[in-house]
Amino acid sequence: MMLRTGRRTAEKNAIKISFGGQVVINALVKIDETHRRKLRDLALLTRDARAVERKKPGRPKARKKFQFSKR
Repeated sequence: MMLRTGRRTAEKNAIKISFGGQVVINALVKIDETHRRKLRDLALLTRDARAVERKKPGRPKARKKFQFSKR
């Protein structure tokens, strides 16, 4: 996996969030269960906690605004 980030934690988070990273991590666990403990300690076996933001009233989407018109 090619990463172009500034710091090691950013690289770890990029792998953790990416789908390709999950495939590699799950393959490591399937090959050898002893990797599970190490990966859990690095927080690489956690679920992606990001969720869809709710739609706000008076807007077409959660953050999108209607087009502004002066006239």
